[in-house]
Amino acid sequence: MAVSLGELAVRFGCELRGDPDTQVERVATLGNADDRSVSFLANPRYRAQLSETRAAAVVLDAAAAGACPTAVLVAANPYATYARIADVLYPVAALVPGVHPSAQVSPSARIDASAQVAAMAVIGDDVVVGPQAFVGPHSVLEAGVTVCTGAVVYAGAWIGAGAIIGDADHHDTGHEPSQKQEAECNAHPTMDAHDPVPHRDSCRRHSAPLPDFWLRGAP
Repeated sequence: MAVSLGELAVRFGCELRGDPDTQVERVATLGNADDRSVSFLANPRYRAQLSETRAAAVVLDAAAAGACPTAVLVAANPYATYARIADVLYPVAALVPGVHPSAQVSPSARIDASAQVAAMAVIGDDVVVGPQAFVGPHSVLEAGVTVCTGAVVYAGAWIGAGAIIGDADHHDTGHEPSQKQEAECNAHPTMDAHDPVPHRDSCRRHSAPLPDFWLRGAP
C-alpha cells in the first residue's frame, strides 16, 4: 500500500523535511532503497551509506538529518519509528483460522481453533499456538514453543525450543520456560539492522536441526 510522507509524519510525530505528498510503499535498507522506499539510520556504522541512498525518505535523528540527500523523517527513536512505519506498509492480513494442509504439525502440539498456521510451517512437539495467533508460511517452531494470544510469527522465522512469543502475562502457556530458554529467545532481536522488514513478535534461530517428526514425515 502507498502512504504519503506527510501522513507518516503526522501519524508518528516526526519532523518531515521534504515533500509531504511524496508516496512510499515499502521499506528497504539504505543501500537497496529506491524512490518508493523508506529507509532508516540508527547505527552510526551505516552512516557512510546515507550520502548515497536513493530512498524517498530516511528515518533518522536530528543529528544525522543534515547529511541526508533525500527527504527525512526526524524521530527521537528512528528504529522504533521505522518499525511502526513497516507495520503500516505491510499490514497483517485478516486471520483465516485453521491449519494449512501442507503444514507439518506434531501430534502433541496444541493449536487453538481460532489460530492460523500457514503453508509449509513446521510445528514441533508440545508447541502451543494460542487464540487468534498467526504462524507464517515456512516458519519453524521447535519443541515447547508457545505462541501467545494474538501473536504473530512471520514467514520464514525459526523459533528456538521453549521460547514464548507474545505477551505471556495474558496467556496461559501451560508450561514455564527456563532462564536459558528465555535468554535464547531474548538474544535474537525482533529487528535486524540488515533486514528491511522488522520481524515483529518473533525471534529467529537457525542452529537447531529440524524436528524428528518432520524429518520422518507427518503421521
